Amino acid sequence: LAKLRVGANGYSPSITKIGTTLGTTHYMSPEQVMGKDVDLRTDIWSLGVILYEMITGQLPFKGDYEQAIMYSIINEKPEPLSSMLPETPKEVGNLVNKMLEKNPDKRYQNISDIIESLKEILNKFKSQIKEQKMTGITSTNKKRKLLLSGVSAFIIITFIFIYIFFLSKPAPLESKSIAVLPFKNMSEDRQNEYFCDGITEDIITQLSKISDLKVTSRTSVFYFKNKEIKIKDIAKELGVNTILEGSVRQTRGKVRITAQLINAKTDDHLWAETYDREIKDIFDIQSDVANQIAKTLRVKLLPSTTKRINQKPTENIEAYKLYLQGRFHWNRRTPQDLEKAISYFKKAVELDPDYALGYAGLALTYIVMGDLQIEEQRIVYPKAEIYCLKALKLDNELAEAHAALGGIKNYWTWDFPGAEQALKKSISLNPNYATAHQWLAEHYFIRGKFKSAHKELDLAEELDPLSFITKLVRAHIYLSEKKYPESIKLVNRVLLINPNMELANFILINAYLGEKSYDKVLELASHLNIYQLSEFMKFRILISQGKINQARKFFQELQTTLLEVASTFPGALAIFYAELGDMDEAIKWYQKAIEHRDIVILSRYGLSRCDRLLNDPRVQEMLREVGLEE
Repeated sequence: LAKLRVGANGYSPSITKIGTTLGTTHYMSPEQVMGKDVDLRTDIWSLGVILYEMITGQLPFKGDYEQAIMYSIINEKPEPLSSMLPETPKEVGNLVNKMLEKNPDKRYQNISDIIESLKEILNKFKSQIKEQKMTGITSTNKKRKLLLSGVSAFIIITFIFIYIFFLSKPAPLESKSIAVLPFKNMSEDRQNEYFCDGITEDIITQLSKISDLKVTSRTSVFYFKNKEIKIKDIAKELGVNTILEGSVRQTRGKVRITAQLINAKTDDHLWAETYDREIKDIFDIQSDVANQIAKTLRVKLLPSTTKRINQKPTENIEAYKLYLQGRFHWNRRTPQDLEKAISYFKKAVELDPDYALGYAGLALTYIVMGDLQIEEQRIVYPKAEIYCLKALKLDNELAEAHAALGGIKNYWTWDFPGAEQALKKSISLNPNYATAHQWLAEHYFIRGKFKSAHKELDLAEELDPLSFITKLVRAHIYLSEKKYPESIKLVNRVLLINPNMELANFILINAYLGEKSYDKVLELASHLNIYQLSEFMKFRILISQGKINQARKFFQELQTTLLEVASTFPGALAIFYAELGDMDEAIKWYQKAIEHRDIVILSRYGLSRCDRLLNDPRVQEMLREVGLEE
C-alpha cells in the first residue's frame, strides 16, 4: 500500500506520493516510516489500519501534515475501538490492536494466524446467536442481535478482503510464455540502435534461463521490429500469452528504460516500471526486469537460476558496449558484418580479458563463418575452438559457450558423444536457447537418428517459430527420409523469404531429383550462380536414369573440374566413382574425405546420399571408427 522506495538518484529515499498531495502515508507501518526493512508484517499493519477505518469511519493515526502523521504512527496509540464504539466486541478490538502493534515481532506474523483468530471469533458469535434463538429473544435484545449479526458480517467481509488481496492468485495463463519485442530506441543518436537491440537480447537471454517459462527467441521477435502490428496478433503468431515491450534512451552516461508486461489476450498491463539509472547499473536493471516478470507470472526460480540471472557478465561498461556492437553485426550474418563482429568482440576482450561472453561471441562468429564458407572451415574452426575453451575456462556455466563447443565437436573434431553432451549442457543452462536445440537436432541428423532430430526441431520451432534455418534443417531431414514432397513444400516456404539461399536451393534440387523431376532439376541448377552445378546435376540425372555409359563419358569430360572440387570436397569424388561402379577408387576417396573432415560425410543421408557407398561394408566400418555408425 505504501513503501519507501529508492529515489531516481539511486540512494535518496522518497515517500510514495503524487505531487504534494498526501497519498497513502496514513497506512504506512512504523518500520516503513523509519526506513527499515519491510516484509509481510508491514502489509498486516496496513490491513489493520483499513479494518480500524471500516469499523469506526476514522483513521487511527492523524495529522495535519505528513510529518505529524508519521510522528503519530511511530509514537502514538490509536484510540481504542471500545471507547469509540462501546458495543464493539472485545475480541474484535484485540484482533485489530494486535495488527497495529508498533513492534513487528509482537504483531501477527502471517495471514493464516489472522484467519484462525477470525474463525474463533466467528464461531463464538455463531454460538451466541444460536443460543439466543433457542432461549428466545425479546425486543430489548434486538440491539444485541443486530450487533452479533454485524460482527458476523464484518468478519465475512474481512475474510473476502484477505482472500482478494493476500491469498488469491490470478487466473492462470494457458502456458507461461513470453515474447520480448524489440525495445524502441528513444535516444537522439540513431547510432545507439545497437545498444537498444542489445538490451532487448539481454533481457531475452536472462528470461531464457528460467526453465518454467517459454521465451521466444530473438530471430522471431525481431521480425516485428518497426512494424505496426497489434499485440494480440503478434502473440498469436509467436504462440505466447504475454508480451514485454519497452524503450531505451541513452544519454550522457545515463539510461532510461521503460518496460511493460502485457496479457496479450486481455490487453491488461500486468506489470510496468521505469528505470532512470546510471549506465553502469544496466545489468541490475536487466536482472530486475527478469525477476519481476518471473514474480508476476508466478514461475518457479531455482536458487541456481536466480544466481545466473543476477550475475554480471563484466564490470567494464565500455567492453559491454563493444560486445553489443559485435552482436549487432553478428546477427546480420553477412561476411562483411561477421568481420566487423570479430573486430568488436576482440576490442571487448582487450578491455576486459576476463569477459567470457566476448570470447563466446568470437567462437560463435567463427563457427558461422565456417557455415557460410565451408572451404574456410580448416582456418576458422581451430580459432573458434580456442576462443570457446577460453570462454568456458572463465565461466563454465555459459550456455552460449557450451553450444559453440557442441558445434565444434560436431563439425570439426568429430567428437560426437562430446557434442551431444555439450549441447545438452547448454540446454540445461538455458532451456529456451533455440539455437542449441537446433544444433542438437543437427547432431541427431548427422548420427542418423531422425526421430530424435525432429523432436529437437519441434522444441526449436516452438521457441523460434519464424526461423527459416530450423525449417531448412527439417527439410534436409525429410530429404534423408525420402519424403520429397514434404521437403519441397518446406523449402519453397523458405525461398519465398530468401530466394537466393544456397542451402535451400541445394535441398530443393535434390528433392526434385528424388522425385525424378529432371526438368525442374536442370532449370533450377541453371539459374543458380554455382560453379559447374548444372554439369554435376546432369551427371546425377544420367545415373538416376540408369544411363551408366553416358554418365561415364560425361564424368571423363568433367574429370579436371572434379579434381579441383576434390581438393576441398574429396567425398564428392568418392560419390561419383561409386555411382559409376568403381568402388575401389570410391573407397580410396572416401577415406581421404574422412581424414579431411569433409562435410560431405556428415550429410551422407541427405545432400550427399549415395546408397552404394552407404551399403558398402568398408564404408560402414570407416563410419563406425569415427563414431557415425553404431
